[in-house]
Formats: sequence, structure tokens, C-alpha cells
Amino acid sequence: MNIIPNSADNASATVVPSIIIIFLPGVTAQHQEDVSNSFELAARAATKQVSGTNYTRWFRFFQSVLRNIHWFTLQAESERTIRDPVLDIIPVDDLERHLASEALWALQDPEYEDALRLFCDQHPTSGAAREDIRQLFFGGGGRYTRPAKFQLALCSEVDGDVSVSSFFIRLHNRGAGRVTIALHKYGLNTRLFERLRSALKKKLEDSGESKQVRIEY
Repeated sequence: MNIIPNSADNASATVVPSIIIIFLPGVTAQHQEDVSNSFELAARAATKQVSGTNYTRWFRFFQSVLRNIHWFTLQAESERTIRDPVLDIIPVDDLERHLASEALWALQDPEYEDALRLFCDQHPTSGAAREDIRQLFFGGGGRYTRPAKFQLALCSEVDGDVSVSSFFIRLHNRGAGRVTIALHKYGLNTRLFERLRSALKKKLEDSGESKQVRIEY
């Protein structure tokens, strides 16, 4: 992957079900694990609770799980329809956009097949997944193979405070369907989270279905 020299030191990305998390420089290894485990737990719990394509209900349940493990909302925007590529319209700085672009483009590489299938966990084939990812994040408009949901999340840490800006994106139907996006920014109460960190990690491990794929920069 081609990275802007020196500006992306210690940046990384991790994929959990239907979510790609971009860790900006400065996020500690422990907090990367905390964020990945939190978002995976919430996503898997929501999928078990909500079947089908009721993604509005799925997302509400996802958020309720996050709240139960000491995440809180810093900002919430209303869902809006978009026609341009996601990477062109999200309100992020140049480094954040670059890192997100590199991580998403890596999903086109057969080396990251597992990451692609995990991110596009509603798609029946890798070919369909790659096609929709290219169109959604880099192309804009066009036609899609099926309804789906994604989250593009960017995690930062300043003086020990962890925050995540997550863009919840929905393909509402197949073909020339409507695409919507909504920004939700979360903070983590790290002091309270420390008390359940081990139990949360063990719960994922004991489930037998936990999976996270790291994308190397």
C-alpha cells in the first residue's frame, strides 16, 4: 500500500463484521483492541437480534450494545441520501481520507479476501462484494448487487481519550438503489471499560465465531 511518507506511522486498520475501523496514528495497541472488540461484539449481537434487512433496527441495537459497555454519543447526524462516492463526501482531513482509501482499496486485493468477506458479510460472492465496494466508495451512483449495510469508522486518541467517528452507510435495494449515510461519533469511558475488558474479550473468544482481520499499511 502506498502511504504518505511519515504521516501514517503507526496507523492500521481492522475489519470486523460489516465494519472497517481505521486507527489513526497515536491510538495505543490496547485501545485498538478495545475498540475492535467493542464493535465486533455490538455487530454480532445486533445480527443475532435482528434478521433480514431491517438495518435501521439493526443499527439501534448495535448502538444499545455500545452504550451498555461504556460508549457514549458525542455527535449524531441525520441520515441523508448521497450520490457521490463516499470517500469524496465524508467530512475528514486529507490523512484520514487517504488512510480510509488505502484500507478500502486493499479489499480488492486477493490477499485480503477474508477481510473483504467479513466487511461485506451480506454479499453471497467476493465478486459481488468487490463490485459494490468499488462503486460505493470510489465510483458513486450506479447499480448495486444487493441491499447491504457498512460502517466506515475512524478512531483517534488524544491524551488517553478515545473517540470513533463512524459513518453508517446503507444500500437500500439492489440495482439503481438509494444510498444513505449518517455520521455518529462515539467516546469511550476508558476507566469503566477497564473493569469489563477481560470479560468482553473472553466472551468473544468463547463464542467460537469471533473474527477480526487486520489490514497492514
